[in-house]
Amino acid sequence: IQNLQAAAIVVVVSAGNKGSSCSTVTDPPAYFASSFSIGNTDSADKIASSSSRGPSTRTNGMKPDVSAPGSAVRSSYFSSNTAYTSLSGTSMSGPHVAGLVALIISAYPNIQNQANPVQAIQAIIKETADIPTAPTNQTCGGIASTTFPNHVYGTGRINALAAVNRAKALALPTVSDEYEIIEAPYELETRYKAFLLRVKDTQQVIINVYDALGRKVTQLENSTLIENVGNTIEFSGQRLARGVYFVHFVGEKFVTSRSVVVQ
Repeated sequence: IQNLQAAAIVVVVSAGNKGSSCSTVTDPPAYFASSFSIGNTDSADKIASSSSRGPSTRTNGMKPDVSAPGSAVRSSYFSSNTAYTSLSGTSMSGPHVAGLVALIISAYPNIQNQANPVQAIQAIIKETADIPTAPTNQTCGGIASTTFPNHVYGTGRINALAAVNRAKALALPTVSDEYEIIEAPYELETRYKAFLLRVKDTQQVIINVYDALGRKVTQLENSTLIENVGNTIEFSGQRLARGVYFVHFVGEKFVTSRSVVVQ
């Protein structure tokens, strides 16, 4: 888990289904301090009776980290008779959070430039989580479930919209008029897209392309751009596999990204 996080990968883990007693986060990887462990709430924002509670039996630390909908969730299902069914458990809560991680990265792709992007993403999710209006009354690890964070809900139930809005706000450059980017339409036949970049002040600019896993694919620019001069940045997807790519602009006074879908 630590190696994955060092590679800027968020590890989302279901807390387990051994509740409702305290100290039932008993299995790896949920009980590791480095795991982002998820509890199960129902449609009334109550913690599910089966959702495992903390403290972690390995570290005695706060678990779960956060909660997400996991009770009576309609989901895809593999069987000979049906493709969908209603399922419950923290295995339904975890995917909600994994999906939210993907939304945050899409709203704030340059979060990879943070010193600790995993910690930054987890902080956004935890800080924007909703506190249930009528939480389950239970005390685990000496912390009542009406006090947040706690060992029943973590910091609360995730709020995807609030988290994405927070990510969008953090993604904005400190000074919005430091640059201008005009995007040309993506040319399907040639798999080509052009950007016109104009910087307010002369500065060094590096432009790299990353794939959806955060791996650097190529560099488009690494030079000093002159103030108020339009610079055409050419993106070619001819040698790239189909998928989403991020063109990452890093200047001395701004950082921003644009996504390109190569078809």
